[in-house]
Formats: sequence, structure tokens, C-alpha cells
Amino acid sequence: MSDTIYYQTGDIRQEDFVLHLHLLNDSERLRAMRYQHLSDKLRFACTRIALKRLLAQLTKSNAEHIAIQLTPEGQPYCVQEGNRWQISVSHCEQHYLIAATRAELAIGTDLEVCHRHAACHSDMQTSFCHPQEITLLKSLPPSQQNHAAQSIWSVKEALLKARGTGLRSDPCAIRLPVPFPAQYDLKIWGAHFRLIQQTLLHPVNPLLLLTFCANNPRADWLPVSTPM
Repeated sequence: MSDTIYYQTGDIRQEDFVLHLHLLNDSERLRAMRYQHLSDKLRFACTRIALKRLLAQLTKSNAEHIAIQLTPEGQPYCVQEGNRWQISVSHCEQHYLIAATRAELAIGTDLEVCHRHAACHSDMQTSFCHPQEITLLKSLPPSQQNHAAQSIWSVKEALLKARGTGLRSDPCAIRLPVPFPAQYDLKIWGAHFRLIQQTLLHPVNPLLLLTFCANNPRADWLPVSTPM
């Protein structure tokens, strides 16, 4: 039987913060208040609230009783009813992508608003692209280069989250196909990862880029609707 990873996308809205602020514990509220800008406060708080509500939905628990913990490497997880849930969180501008599984998997996600990520400009590609990727990007038509670079960036973000190191590992050491396909299997670090990428239409931003990564090629990614 395939392992299942549940995921959800949504918008970061101030009304959700006001309505569900009680779901954050004292430590989470303090962390939110440390951010200087309101947009950053809302981004952390609303994503954490959405994550607790998703886990409550999956475990049939009260969201107020969901406790998010961090590994020594900073990866979030949750222990509920004797089950350990692996978690991945990503957000960009006013959107979030969250995922959780109780399977023993390494998972990673990334969410990008297409064509708006400064790291995908050609003068920044050396910070995350393998030299062969840069060569292939330059061979693409100019109209495709930015999206292709952003796709590579997003995949590496998800992959390094799944590894548990984030950008403490050098993304330039990873070589991916350019342009990146909708699905790709990669053997690296002694593991077999399946990488999936899809776009999502949004009524405000034209296109969101979603990237999913798990170290089980047979794992199923199942979308979960936002509870009312």
C-alpha cells in the first residue's frame, strides 16, 4: 500500500489570524510578534494556524491541542495519538503550501509565485544552479528562461527540505534536467526521491508553482480542502 502525504494550499488572510489566534500557544505568538513587518507576522501565524487545523482534521483532534515541535535541525513535526507526523511548510507572498504524513518518509515542499522570484534572474543563478544547468538555461528561448530557472530553484528548495539541511547544503552541487519535467526520479545521498511539480491557477496571481518531494517513489500526494 502506498504511503499517503496530505497537502493543502491557501491564502494568508488577516481575518484568519483574528479568527483563529487562540490556536497559537504563547511561544508561537511571541515568535510572530518578533517579526518587524505585519506581512511577516501574518505569514508565520496564518501558516502555523493552517497547519494546526490540517493536523486536527487528519487526526480528528481539537486544533487547540495540536503541538508543533522542531527537530534539532529545525524541521517541524507533530506527535498526536502516538503517531509522529512529518511536516513540510512553504509560503511565498500571500500563499502557503503545507504537507503532513504519518508515514516514515522524508518530505519537502516548495511554493513559488511564478515570474516574481528575484533569485531566478540570470545574475543570481550561480547561487543555486549547477554549471551545466546554467548552460542549458541559456540555451532556452529568453521567454522560457526565467520560469525554467524558477522551477529548478523550487525543486532544490523542496529536495533540501526533505534532506533536513535546507540551504546548509550547497544547491549548486545538485544537477537537474533543464527544463524540469512534471515528474522526475532522482537518486542522491543514498536515497531515491520522486520530485513532482505542478502549476496552480489563482484568481489574483496568474500562476503558482508547487513542488513536492518524498523519498518513496510510490507515495501518494493527496490534496485536502480547507475546513470551514
